[in-house]
Amino acid sequence: MVPGHEPDLQRLGERFFRHPAHAATEGSGLGLTLLARIFHLHQLSPCYRFIPPDRFMVQTDLSPVLERVTRQGLAPDMLKTD
Repeated sequence: MVPGHEPDLQRLGERFFRHPAHAATEGSGLGLTLLARIFHLHQLSPCYRFIPPDRFMVQTDLSPVLERVTRQGLAPDMLKTD
């Protein structure tokens, strides 16, 4: 990201969207689209947040996934990240 050019956060995750300030950046513009699709498949909503001057963060609430796992009786060990 270019300092002073906040991304259009509403458009992040849109297929082939690239902020005009990043038109020369390599890539297909599908990375966040794929992430958004994965979130959707798991009934999660991505939340994009701009972090000045040149970064952004993607967050979500995993509670719906944890509730489904618990209801299905899956072992909590499956959720460990270490």
